[in-house]
Amino acid sequence: PPRCCAGEPEAMALRRLPRLLLLAGGVLAAAQTQDAPAAFEPDDAAVVENMKMGEMADMQEQAMLGKLFADEQAAAAAAETGEAVDAAADSAETDAEGEEELPPGAKQHQAETHVAAGSKKHNAESHKPKPKSPTWNPVSSHLRSTADLTGKCFGFPTANFNHANNVAAKYPNDPTHFVEREEDAIDFKLATLDGEKVVLSDLLKEKPVLLLYGMYTCPAFQGYYSSKKTTSHMSKFDEYALVEKYADSVNFVHLYTTEPHPKKPDKNFDTGMIVEFPWSTIRNPKQWTDRKFAAEMIKDDLHPAELLLIDNLGGPTMLDHGVEEPPYNPVWCSYGPGARQAFLIARSGRMYDVQAWFHASTMAGAIEELLLLESGLVNTTDLEDFRQRRTDEHAVVESDVSSLIQEALMMAADGMGEAVGDTEQYEKDSRGADAEVSKARVILDEYTSKFVDQIYEAKGLVSPNAETNSYSTSKLETNFVEEDNTLPPASAVMSLSAAAPVVGLAAAFIVVGAVVRRWRQSQPDSYHSVSGEDADEI
Repeated sequence: PPRCCAGEPEAMALRRLPRLLLLAGGVLAAAQTQDAPAAFEPDDAAVVENMKMGEMADMQEQAMLGKLFADEQAAAAAAETGEAVDAAADSAETDAEGEEELPPGAKQHQAETHVAAGSKKHNAESHKPKPKSPTWNPVSSHLRSTADLTGKCFGFPTANFNHANNVAAKYPNDPTHFVEREEDAIDFKLATLDGEKVVLSDLLKEKPVLLLYGMYTCPAFQGYYSSKKTTSHMSKFDEYALVEKYADSVNFVHLYTTEPHPKKPDKNFDTGMIVEFPWSTIRNPKQWTDRKFAAEMIKDDLHPAELLLIDNLGGPTMLDHGVEEPPYNPVWCSYGPGARQAFLIARSGRMYDVQAWFHASTMAGAIEELLLLESGLVNTTDLEDFRQRRTDEHAVVESDVSSLIQEALMMAADGMGEAVGDTEQYEKDSRGADAEVSKARVILDEYTSKFVDQIYEAKGLVSPNAETNSYSTSKLETNFVEEDNTLPPASAVMSLSAAAPVVGLAAAFIVVGAVVRRWRQSQPDSYHSVSGEDADEI
């Protein structure tokens, strides 16, 4: 209201305050003495009538004041508009005198350009930054074609492995891989035990792919080193737990290829010597059907969600690839000869991680990194330190395992190893296998939860593990509070009866507060926020 009328609302509020307090007191008294007989009925009726008349007078006064205030505001706005129009006209005349004459439409074009530039600047400053764009490339954009596959390495199966024809004799590293991290993977097409054709590029359309070697005669796959090196995490039980954890996010491909420790007289492809372990009960297959028979010996050891593929081999059964493709160990010869290698391939077809010796825990860390990258939450720069630390951890484990494997190979080559076929201590019944998988899963979960928490913390994000813990805790606290506050029906009735006077008193305070608030809002000097809300409400 205008300052000249500021005293009138105050007078109205003060005039109504006693009547409202009187009404509130009546409510409180009625709640405490419900059975008391009503007294002075004529006086009460008069009070009510007076209140009605006062309300009508107040409404008329408020309407009059509101009209006066609206008229004053409209006049002020009209005056400001007239001044702005005059100023704009003067400015236009000045500009016209100082500028050269422009072609028709030029001024309109300049105005539109200015507005567009201003709009872009406003949008850039006022909008929050968008989430980071994904750093991966389109599906299979980096995947090389099957034409890049090579086969018949070491002359196998025409030639046999020997002291001059083996991995250690031909390459500086054993095992060795021909596709390094950050390089492009090679597409392939292999068959399952049922003869179904599986293509890598098709799998990458759905999810990333983990390609993992593992044969029946491989002691690392069978769990031979698990008791000798508890941090090895390379057995079939570790593999099963890894697939169980990430089957929804990753396609797992178990490749069955060249036997590492076949039955003599066949020799080990790493050393070219006869190196037998308890599982060296079959010779190295040289035809696809024989390799299929060997692969069937491990199919029950793998998770149902894992694809068991057979590396192509000659013989009466051949894959019809539709193009010229090497028929002899194309994947083993192209990705790298080894017994327990692992290759994590991003959906783009680029190799994200390579392990010469599969290690479930650090591979789980690599999977977590890749999934974060493909979700767009982080980029490769964000993960540099974590990736390097994980790689260093795996290098230490791999060095320890490699030393242990070399010792076992030397003992087996000298005939000091365990007897062929003596697998009783490694064989597990269903309960024993489940226990081994459960133990491996606990190790995976502990490693990845800490690893992921650290990544999220470094990026200032809320870890999914923290959300899970928060939910569990809040749920437990809710249950506790509900049980603690549950009252029998009689107690609840007593509590309501005892609270009746308090409710009446609260009603009186509410009425008083409403009157005072209304009076303060009517003051011309009261503070109002930029948004138009009263300071008391803020």
